[in-house]
Amino acid sequence: MKKVFIIIIGLAIGAFANHTMSQKIFNVLNIAEKLSEQNKGKEFLALLKKIEKRNMNKYEKSYILQTRANYYLSKNKYKEAGKQYEQIISINVFKRQNIERMKLSLARIYLYSQEYKKSIKLLNSLKNSKYITKEILYENLILATYYSKNYLLSIKYSEKYFSIVQAPQESFYKILYSSYVEIKDYSNAISTLKIMIKKWSNNEIYWVQLASLYEKKGELKNTLAVLDIANKENILKSPDNILYFISILHQSKIYCKAAIVLEKGLIKGLIKKSKRNFELLLSSFFNSKQNAKFVKLLDTSSFAKEAKYQLILANIYYKKQKFEKSVKVLKQIKVKPELSEYGDKNIQLALNYYAKDKKSECIKYLELAYKNSFSKKRAYNLLVQLDPKRKI
Repeated sequence: MKKVFIIIIGLAIGAFANHTMSQKIFNVLNIAEKLSEQNKGKEFLALLKKIEKRNMNKYEKSYILQTRANYYLSKNKYKEAGKQYEQIISINVFKRQNIERMKLSLARIYLYSQEYKKSIKLLNSLKNSKYITKEILYENLILATYYSKNYLLSIKYSEKYFSIVQAPQESFYKILYSSYVEIKDYSNAISTLKIMIKKWSNNEIYWVQLASLYEKKGELKNTLAVLDIANKENILKSPDNILYFISILHQSKIYCKAAIVLEKGLIKGLIKKSKRNFELLLSSFFNSKQNAKFVKLLDTSSFAKEAKYQLILANIYYKKQKFEKSVKVLKQIKVKPELSEYGDKNIQLALNYYAKDKKSECIKYLELAYKNSFSKKRAYNLLVQLDPKRKI
């Protein structure tokens, strides 16, 4: 805050020397500085309001407005500061370079206040300025046009900005990329992202955004290639991004690698152990024909305790003629009699006992299955095959 007032008092001294400010106004500014430094905002504003009631020349009026603007800026009251700048610019007695710098400040305030049209208009008035650099001008025009959703114009100013700046800020690459995405110019968005990845190669977001753009263009091979490189370079850290890579591997039918990536993520704790991820890993094992891992996961995972998974496990043991294991798994399944899994469980138990030549046990479980509406017909057919004369 003190630096701000050093500038103001410096201007006042020069102005006073040129007979543009009275000694009284000069003294008021000194008192105002002290009040502001003491955080006496009410007294500060009251003093300026009181002195404004006197007859003042345009210079004095402008300096008072400037003093109040600086105070408002120090308090982050940008709209109030902007109103002071508007009056100073309207009075227009300061040197051209000071007015133009003030216009730039006001344009930024408009930008902050989301008054984008006003900001753009003011910035355009500075295009031929000798005191505002093209770099600063284009930076503000890029922001104002982008946030006003005039993406084509934002791209135009971005191109001018990049043509004159040796080391463009990263944020302006982001805006250019985003502008291309907004107008669905994915080819140029991809080109921009490639430049960004060269400059900031460890930025995980850029790699995933590039992959996503290729996917939008229907170029799944390129999507896969980008994510594969990012994974190999240990750039993919976010659980969502790793799962996105696994999803693309599934779409590409590369199930074995999907299983490897998912297992690695689970072991390292990068991916949460959840039912959804359990099912994804199970699917990866199944589709890649990793039967031993598929069975082991069904046998050991806490997420595999549901009836539907245990029925699958029991059926695998049955097909491998491991009837004791199959029966053991089936008998541990607890399910309500009215559910379809109840019928499936008893049908499988019956088949296991039939394979073990235990006809009575087989009939016992078929009769239980017959009581279930979902398995009634199948149980009846099996019972008839066992005993064609049997009446149910």
